[in-house]
Amino acid sequence: MVLRLARGAQTWHFPTLCQTPKPVSTFTWYLPYWDERRLSRPASKRTLYKEITGIVTKLGHKLLQIGGMPDHVHVLIGMKPTQAPSTLVEKVKSGSSLYLNKRRLLHGRFYWQEGFGGFSVSHSQRGRVIAYIQNQEEHHKKRSFASEYRSLLRKYAIDYDERYLFAPVCDDTAE
Repeated sequence: MVLRLARGAQTWHFPTLCQTPKPVSTFTWYLPYWDERRLSRPASKRTLYKEITGIVTKLGHKLLQIGGMPDHVHVLIGMKPTQAPSTLVEKVKSGSSLYLNKRRLLHGRFYWQEGFGGFSVSHSQRGRVIAYIQNQEEHHKKRSFASEYRSLLRKYAIDYDERYLFAPVCDDTAE
């Protein structure tokens, strides 16, 4: 498993336990929203997921599963090696927030938090990851995502600064 955490200019790379020479890598990403109230309606989430799917497809990758909770989204993507994961995440975030904000589909502005968590997924684990993404609501009744994420960081001995894990990028509560 490869874990990449990005925050601004900081990116950490960790050794993989299982690598395959296939031309397509499968990654699952955690992308946090800045304000979960903005995506609490199912129609808003569907609109966002549809836009993310379009961006990923247009860039030549294959979106295998998408889902999440009001405060984050998980995407499982079969990626071609022609683009860095951080570049794809940047394009997904900028394109989807521009789409939502330009069309005023939500009250106030939509923002993503900085950074993302990315994990490589072996072919044998795809089904398990798809089930995890599909069952987010049930899963997070038992454990918050923040708790689960911190647990992964500890499990793989990844140093992190708590101030940067789930921090908002701006404050537009005046809207």
